[in-house]
Amino acid sequence: VGTNDGALRMINSSTGAEEWVFIPNEMLSQQYALSQGADGNHVIGLDGVPSFWTQDINNDGIIDPSVGDKMYMFIGMRRGGRNIYAFDITPATTKMTSQNDTVTPKLMWVIQGGSGSYAKLGQTWSRPIIARIRYTCSSSECDDANPNTDDTKSRTVLLFGGGYDTNQDNGIPAGADSMGDAIFMADPFTGSRLWWAGSDSGANLVLSDMQYSIPSDLTVIDTDGDGRMDRLYVGDTGGQLWRVDLATNIATGTNGSTAGYVFADAVCARDVSNVRDCSGVSNQGRRKFFYPPDVAPVEDTLFSANPLYDLVSIVSGDREDPLDMLTTNLSPVEEAVHNRIYAFRDIDYKKGAPSTARNAITDTDMYDATSNTLGTLTGTALQTEINTNFKTKKGWYINLKESSDLTLPNGLTTSWVGEKGLAKTTIFEGVLNVTTFTPSNDTTAAATCAASEGQAKVYALNYLDG
Repeated sequence: VGTNDGALRMINSSTGAEEWVFIPNEMLSQQYALSQGADGNHVIGLDGVPSFWTQDINNDGIIDPSVGDKMYMFIGMRRGGRNIYAFDITPATTKMTSQNDTVTPKLMWVIQGGSGSYAKLGQTWSRPIIARIRYTCSSSECDDANPNTDDTKSRTVLLFGGGYDTNQDNGIPAGADSMGDAIFMADPFTGSRLWWAGSDSGANLVLSDMQYSIPSDLTVIDTDGDGRMDRLYVGDTGGQLWRVDLATNIATGTNGSTAGYVFADAVCARDVSNVRDCSGVSNQGRRKFFYPPDVAPVEDTLFSANPLYDLVSIVSGDREDPLDMLTTNLSPVEEAVHNRIYAFRDIDYKKGAPSTARNAITDTDMYDATSNTLGTLTGTALQTEINTNFKTKKGWYINLKESSDLTLPNGLTTSWVGEKGLAKTTIFEGVLNVTTFTPSNDTTAAATCAASEGQAKVYALNYLDG
């Protein structure tokens, strides 16, 4: 676990004992100030969430270095900085046989955000995702002990978003970011950059609309079930939802090239040439994505003109402005951002990029399910609504607004009271589960013990129709 004093701590889960602590060089300078316990700004240290790669050669559930087993850990800094650290946490000599055995991790490498191959890496919020992909590799790069013929052109990689740019803290609209507007692929054993996407002309995949930081984790999927990840989705702080299809061999570009595009745009309009037009967007339309989408393969003959598709669900919400200070501090005070729950239909579900370029899905392509019309109509009226207004749409959304106006602490009366998503959506057994947070208002103050805490909600929605 990472902590705000800048330390990464290893805790024995059986005894609760702290076995080991690592403090990055970057965190040493703040240790004296922390020791004084003085009032002041909150100190942020190592706030990332770790991810792990395991090689258990004989699949016995035990990490035994004598047979070549290994375990590595990767962690970013979140608000604490722009680096990613990798550790070898493999036992030194013998396999772990007792609760009292200890491990002494070794620092393998450090990615220094803001320099060299990672000049575009912002604050490292996006958790490194371990994925096996198609990628020509030498025997020293292939991490399987006994790769079969199919594995000789695959390798394990780390995939992560470009991170957060604190430019997003400064106002609304924040404008384009100078860091974090990228997607990276790294070698998990050396930290070297293997591939990246971004608007910079030097990127392996140049995406001109990738102008906003990507603090979110990536959603990485295997579209054809061959055990190799070949597609990823991720949202950005500009309200765009990206899709990237990885080539069959990303190193050489053989059997199809890697391609990426804005799959959906939750903020701006798009013309027939897919050019983004944000000229008419109000502050209330400045939706952001901080958490990854969930993706489910669907066979839907009831509600969709295309019965086979991938449903891509996501909820908008500014993780760094939970109390809507960006709009509250305006003069005059404005309504909070109009956040939404989204469920997009991706009809290009088969492996590889679509043969025909797709324009980004926007509001006009979606069905507004806020009023729960499909949940209340019956019989002929329901079928007419489905056939006339729903089937031809590219998905649905729900506005996170109250059914009637409420009074906010700042005196503003509105039905948009700042409800927002602050976690990943989850699709399970045909139900789309979404959690939200609403800052304190006249309703939540009466319903909760502490008026200042706001209100949490959980939604369980039919994933096909909302």
